[in-house]
Amino acid sequence: VCSSDLEAEALVDVGGHITSIALHRGTSVRLVRVLNKAGRDVTQALARSLNVEPGVAELLKRGETDPMGIEGLDREKAREAATRAATPLVEEIASTIEFSLRQTPDLQVSRIVMTGGGSHLEGIVELLDARLPLPVERAKVFGRARSRLVPELGAMVEAGRTFSVAIGLALPDVREGRGRGAA
Repeated sequence: VCSSDLEAEALVDVGGHITSIALHRGTSVRLVRVLNKAGRDVTQALARSLNVEPGVAELLKRGETDPMGIEGLDREKAREAATRAATPLVEEIASTIEFSLRQTPDLQVSRIVMTGGGSHLEGIVELLDARLPLPVERAKVFGRARSRLVPELGAMVEAGRTFSVAIGLALPDVREGRGRGAA
């Protein structure tokens, strides 16, 4: 993911049950933290806030359903509720990154890259970007991995965010220890 061996970044993988944060430069991982807050916590908070079923909250969280179909709920109300539900997770991610950067002052992190199913949360990148002084972006896993299949663009984006670890491990340089910076 990192564009240069000299450039360091923070990788944030927001899963369903845990969030993993890794600071690295090239193939050298310098620090890893695991949080017990993740996408499921946001879904549950959103379901409670809007008084909807968890499945509906999951779709609303990802911006995949029209909230107008839910009685008394409009798009803006759903977006505001999702932002409120995501704020504790974003705060914990930001605090962990700030703490981690203080622990590794020699590592000049240039950006934060988000991946995992929880990175689909509408607005999470913008919330974290507003909270930290580093640019935040979603991972573009298919920048290095190529597929012989020709799925629709949306399916590739979805797969890239959700299966980033599996795709990364499937790359020959990573699997065989031949990545940049490997001895």
